[in-house]
Amino acid sequence: MFLYRYYLSSILLLWSTSSTKFCLSFQIDHVKFKHYLYGFNPIINGSFRVNGRPCEYTLKYRTPHSFNLNFLNLSSENHILNNSDGFLNTKKYNPVSSQPSNKSQLDLDNGLLPNDCNTENNLKYIQTDKAKLISHLCSYDDNPHLIQQIQSRLSNYEALINTFKVNPYPEVPVNDYDEFSTVISENQSLSNGEETEKCYKVYGRVESIRFDGHFMDIVNINKDFKNYTSAELIQKRLTRNNKIQAMFRLEEPILVDYGHYKEQLNSYKDDHEMVLCKQIVGTVDIGDVLELYGNVKKTNLGEISIVPKRIKFLSKCLIPPPSKQHGLKDIETRFRLRHLDLMMNDKSRMYVLKRYHIIAKIRKFLSENDYMEVDTPILNHYGMGNLSESFETYYNKLQQKVKLRIAPEFSIKKLVQGLPFKKVFEIGKCFRNEGTSLIHSPEFTMVEIYEKMVDYNQMIDLFERIVNYVLSYTTTNPFEEPISCDGNDNVTNSTDIGGDVKDGKEQSVKKRDFGTMYEVKWSRKRFDDAIKEYTGLDIKMYNKKELEEKLEELNQTKHLNEKDSEDQVKSSFNSWGEVANEIFEKYVVPKLRYPVHITDLPVQISPLCYYDLNKDDMCDYDSSTSGDSQFGKSTEDCKLFSNRFESYLGGMEVAHGCTEQCNPLILASRLVNNNIEALGENGVESKHVKSKEVDKEFMHSAFCGMEPMSGLGIGVDRLVMFVTRAKNIKEIQPLPSLRKL
Repeated sequence: MFLYRYYLSSILLLWSTSSTKFCLSFQIDHVKFKHYLYGFNPIINGSFRVNGRPCEYTLKYRTPHSFNLNFLNLSSENHILNNSDGFLNTKKYNPVSSQPSNKSQLDLDNGLLPNDCNTENNLKYIQTDKAKLISHLCSYDDNPHLIQQIQSRLSNYEALINTFKVNPYPEVPVNDYDEFSTVISENQSLSNGEETEKCYKVYGRVESIRFDGHFMDIVNINKDFKNYTSAELIQKRLTRNNKIQAMFRLEEPILVDYGHYKEQLNSYKDDHEMVLCKQIVGTVDIGDVLELYGNVKKTNLGEISIVPKRIKFLSKCLIPPPSKQHGLKDIETRFRLRHLDLMMNDKSRMYVLKRYHIIAKIRKFLSENDYMEVDTPILNHYGMGNLSESFETYYNKLQQKVKLRIAPEFSIKKLVQGLPFKKVFEIGKCFRNEGTSLIHSPEFTMVEIYEKMVDYNQMIDLFERIVNYVLSYTTTNPFEEPISCDGNDNVTNSTDIGGDVKDGKEQSVKKRDFGTMYEVKWSRKRFDDAIKEYTGLDIKMYNKKELEEKLEELNQTKHLNEKDSEDQVKSSFNSWGEVANEIFEKYVVPKLRYPVHITDLPVQISPLCYYDLNKDDMCDYDSSTSGDSQFGKSTEDCKLFSNRFESYLGGMEVAHGCTEQCNPLILASRLVNNNIEALGENGVESKHVKSKEVDKEFMHSAFCGMEPMSGLGIGVDRLVMFVTRAKNIKEIQPLPSLRKL
């Protein structure tokens, strides 16, 4: 079959005299375009798009040896071609007919190599921008030899293309590979030095190269966890049966797979060529992804090794990964280059896998208990939260500012009003535009659960069941000791999660048999009782002013540093409940190292929660006040406690919930008065209450008659921290938020 080639810089036209199929390819601003034309009409019209803009062309040919090519709507200002004129105009091209003399020429003529490597222009482009590319890649690493290493890898990349005609980034191959564990288990009975006749096909990433390429360690980068939600995922170490040795016979020939598209091959033998093993192994770098096909040999030292007969490049690594011996030590580099961290560190991979495992188990538990999963918008007009700042963005079409949700609470409540379901839940992202710490992140994952016709005590029971269910499928982390975080985000190691012993009984997580299974023993304490236990203050005996004085005495007694003292002076408390909560967060939370539920929090910091006037919790309450004013400035000393709870594990608040307030008049009063309290006295902003626009749609749903219900919110990130004993919330986030460089 004779092929005719027509060139003008990056213009190439191919056709066969035995068919009516044409291939027109050209390049604009380093972007390759390829069009297949059918038929033998005198005029062929076609179109393509450049940067989203349409461009048309007309191909006119008179004989197989002459044609005209016109490009329409192609501006020379925006689209520069690789010829002397700067842009392509109507020209007449004289063909150069030739018959391919060897297979390499045939590969190029047929376009078997991908568009990004079948012309010299690509290599020139790489050479031209190599300095800029290397400079960008080196900005993340202080290795003084990194530039030379990248240049060496780029040279190997060019050698694969020019010398071996290999595509280092082929199409997705057929997934018929053998697992490393299968290869190892089936050949354990071999004697030292024995070699099998059976061949296996494996693939993985090159972890190390020894003896000039004679030996390589190949790591399995795609372990197939078929039973994703099984306990085996957590119990089995990732390094087990995760590596195999490749033994190359450098002085023997080996088949090299070109990695070309199958439809471009004339026969099976066109997709590979026999070369000296030493030559192709010289282009392999640490980090490359290879496919190997060969038999298995047990070395004299008893190492199961695959002896490749055929090699195929699946992906070329152009930047050297960190060494296995030293790894990634810098914390910021680990979090910023998370892909390298997950690639190199078993502990980081275990954290992320446990996170996904825990989310899967929570979803499974709720689904099996007849909870309907729903989803609600992340963008809204109100932010949906009273104690935190929200992120803002702009909706161009509506020409309005919108916010990222702080919590899906309002949306789910509105949704529940119209759905015929008693129990619903949502697992999704939430956002708070506030500071970061070891246990705080501006982007986090929440599980929100709502159930009708139950109170907050039943939600506490539900949370305990969820935690025990999750822990029953996990094991201890083999890398970390249990930890606890105090209220100031100081992390302290301890030998047990409880840390407290009362009446000779350990209030902590207790180990059981069957791997490492857990059973959590919870305790429940009222908010005011917990403060009295750890500080000696009976907060119900003091009004707001007196409680502020007691807080100041505690600060002096505990010898707070200057920064904490300045923050305390600047803080503004507009209610008795805010002062009590400040005492609780500073002097009680750091001591809650055992699993505990803190119940009955002050109403002033729980505006959406139900309260019971018949309880004995009420002091100094004027029953003559109306619903519209009882939570305003006139009742700053009101000592009401709501039906709300917070759950603590390892010194961290992991969950919270309440019996929802369904009285629309009280809800309206609290939401409106919260905006008044947010300004505080003399216009000083409150520390605990933020000014928020009232969600009118939510209030409308409340006035339509909201059914009695209770809600539960679980912080997935902190629950994962507790299970994995991680010391930093960024450790268990797959891609944590960091400052832009």
